[in-house]
Amino acid sequence: DDLNILPNFVVEDSRYEDIEYISISGTSLTTDLEFPFKAGEKYIIYAYISGYDYENKRWQGNLNYRSLGNTDYDYEEYYVLSEDDKKEHPEYNRNHVYKILDDSMLPCHILSTDAQSFLDSGNEIWNEIVNNCRITKSSTEILLTDDMYSIYSFNVGDAFVLTGRAIRNDEYEEGAKVCVINSSFLYANDLKIGDKIKLSVYESDFIEDYKMIKSGSVGEAAGENDTEDYFKPLGYKGQDFITEVEYEIVGTYRIPPSMDRGELIISQNIIIVPSKSIEGDFNTKPVEAEVVRDVDGTIQRFKMERTSIPGSFSVVIENGKTEEFEEEMAVLGYGGMFYYFDQNYSQISGLLDGYMKTASFIVFISILAWVCIAAVFLSIYMISSRKSLATMLSLGSGRIKAFMSEMTGISLIIFIASIVGLIVG
Repeated sequence: DDLNILPNFVVEDSRYEDIEYISISGTSLTTDLEFPFKAGEKYIIYAYISGYDYENKRWQGNLNYRSLGNTDYDYEEYYVLSEDDKKEHPEYNRNHVYKILDDSMLPCHILSTDAQSFLDSGNEIWNEIVNNCRITKSSTEILLTDDMYSIYSFNVGDAFVLTGRAIRNDEYEEGAKVCVINSSFLYANDLKIGDKIKLSVYESDFIEDYKMIKSGSVGEAAGENDTEDYFKPLGYKGQDFITEVEYEIVGTYRIPPSMDRGELIISQNIIIVPSKSIEGDFNTKPVEAEVVRDVDGTIQRFKMERTSIPGSFSVVIENGKTEEFEEEMAVLGYGGMFYYFDQNYSQISGLLDGYMKTASFIVFISILAWVCIAAVFLSIYMISSRKSLATMLSLGSGRIKAFMSEMTGISLIIFIASIVGLIVG
């Protein structure tokens, strides 16, 4: 009941002829409680496209209220309809609406001509929006990392290097200008391993969002009521370019196709590069986010200040150290914020410990047996060498010299036999 279905309308710009119409849901009303669109009229709009509805063959999205310089979220208010409002607007059939604070915030403009003629007329705001859209459409996301296999998708094997190679440790250390890109991205842009791509870098703002996590989708840490917060990039908004950088493609990766975003899902368009390849701190603006966790049947809500994009920070810890790490994070105020993935090590750690104890016991018995056998062998050898020792002593050889002479040969034999036995074993 909280949604109003608006009439579908056609975008008549020849540059976007592949878009037949856009369905926009949940839009706000104007300051006088009217719909921002009227059937039969033509509009140029600025929308955040969320995906393509293959069943109904249409693109879907939401009006982007940040298009006209609105960088804050307070573009609308929760407005409770009075009885007079309901009488005046019986079509609403609900108790509240979302009312725009200022009609100039609406990211749409009625057209009396076609879209291109309107832009050619010199409207600065909408020409800037279109230019920003063109840059965003030609943009890709750069993921800076010190270890691509610490990224969840790579760690659990959902994503993997398809051709070429992964980034080497020395390249992470040196900040080498190398990258690993998606195989589909490589094909779509007619690239190959060894090619170089030059990028003009800008830092994108993000929309904070959250979603429920399907039970079991992120291992044992996910509960029935767990949520994850994540940021969706807003693209280019006229901000300054930070630098230009050129990367050599050393490998491609493949990841299951998905239109979804999440804290643990990487985009198909991500280029993975060493974090030291670009200087600067990025996306470190403090953001307060609420995360819901189901802890032993008790729903806990965490409101904490993040200083990085959710899911962009990972730590490699030793197996079996998760509890110790979690305790340390709790002291720092980040308890319950981490998911732990150990490739099922925790499930077999008990069995591995049993194997280790058995192996250690076998090694101990083997060493003890080796010592006993060596001692018996030496004793038998010394007994059989009495005649040789007696002869050496009768010829004037000292006891120590005679003993060392006999022991040198047999010790060398034992040493060589032990080395060969260890290698074969």
